[in-house]
Order: sequence, then structure tokens, then C-alpha cells
Amino acid sequence: MFLLFCSEVAREDAIEGELWPTIKSALNGPLRQALFGQIAVPKIIIRDGTEDVCRMLRLRHVFGRDGEQSWMRTVFLQFGFTRRGIKNIDRWLVAREHLPVAVGDLLDSSRGLKSDSFASMWQTLQELHWHTLDIDRATEKLTHNPWLRVEDQALTLSEAQSSRFRESHDDEGLSADRYHLLVDKRLRLIPEPHFEFHLNPIPPTWCEGERYTLEAGPERWSISRSDNGWEFDHAQVLCIPLAATTTEVDLSSADKALCDRSCC
Repeated sequence: MFLLFCSEVAREDAIEGELWPTIKSALNGPLRQALFGQIAVPKIIIRDGTEDVCRMLRLRHVFGRDGEQSWMRTVFLQFGFTRRGIKNIDRWLVAREHLPVAVGDLLDSSRGLKSDSFASMWQTLQELHWHTLDIDRATEKLTHNPWLRVEDQALTLSEAQSSRFRESHDDEGLSADRYHLLVDKRLRLIPEPHFEFHLNPIPPTWCEGERYTLEAGPERWSISRSDNGWEFDHAQVLCIPLAATTTEVDLSSADKALCDRSCC
């Protein structure tokens, strides 16, 4: 019950990256004291009970993974993104490195938290953003999606069509001296320590071909261009062992090498 309350209040009134001040402000004095006492997060008994409920009902959660942040991530995993965060949808759809943690969790199958229905909604919004899907078809596809409330649909569709960030990103972020081929670096410890990178979903302006090969050390990844950008053909992420002090990264088309970078 407490998780449901937190999820509804956070979705309506919180912002990405902040939770407990919003929850506390929604409680009266006696309830706030009973649930929080004098500490910043709910009391241990509330946390333990919520964790038990998540495990019993098989709700998505990260209890036991991220310390104090597990509370906030677990709450946000129940709804994805806040109503106030909808205004950032156009930025999130263009650049993966800007995704809120919960959105990334719900899209990434490697974390064990992926939601197929959330991923379907996200794909529809991306197609709408890149004009490969019209507004009527997008509305039809999202009508019964459990992640998008009816009252939020119009605003979400409107913001998804915005080109504010895409135009800014094209003007400022895709120049040769600022472009990042690999983004969203994350350290993983299982099965062996390694760094994960995602391919920047937006190709640089100097890459106009249809197919490319990315070489990172001894490994090779094929990349294909599409109307939505480009992506790896057979993988979601590029993995580089932590033991590798320097890895040369080379992107090439069928004709020539396009860039040569080092990841440390």
C-alpha cells in the first residue's frame, strides 16, 4: 500500500532524481512521523515490509542492490517517468545518455527489469519523434498501454514530436570535436568486471552510408543505418574488460576508416 501511494504521488508531483521531500509533503504530521520518524527515508520496518511485498507479488524492485538509492529506483520502476518529466521526452528519445535511471532499467533486458510493454511504448514515441509514424497511428498504438495514463497521453505525444533538443543536438552535439560515438558508460561487475557502452543512436553528420563496422580491440560489431538512426546489428551494448588499460576503437565503412578513438 505504501509503495502504491509513493508511486502515485511521485508520478504526479515529483521530479526525476528526487522522491522523499515530495512524499513527505503529501503526508500529515502524524503519518509522516509514523513512517519516517527523524530520518530522511522510511523506517526499516516499512522498507522490509515493502521489500517482502515486492518479492511476494513479483513487482520490479532493486532492494538489495543499490543501498539507499534502491528505494527511489524501486518507486520509479512502478511508473517509469513523472508527469513533470514529460517535458524532457524529446531529449530522452534523442540521446540515451540523458535517460532517467528507471527508464533505462525498463528498456534494458540485461538488468532483469525490462518491461516489454514499456519498451513498446518507447518505440512508438521514438517513431513519432522521427516522423516514421503519424500521430493517429501512435495514438492508436498507445491507447491501451498500461504505462501511459489517459490524462498524460496528449502531453506526451506533443512533447515526443518536439524538435527542440534534436535541433540543438544537431547544431551543437554532432560536430567532429564534440561528437561521442559511444555513450552511457557503466561499470558492471558480473560475470567479470567490465565497462558497458551504448552506441550513440544518432549518427554523426559525416557518416552517410548504410553499414559500418566498429572495431574495439579484437572484437568487431556491425552497425546498420535506419530511419531512426543507427544501431548494432547483433548486440545492445559494447563491453570492454576492466583489465584493458587502453582499447583502440575504430569505425569504418566499406571504403575507409572514419574515426579512431581510445577508450581508457
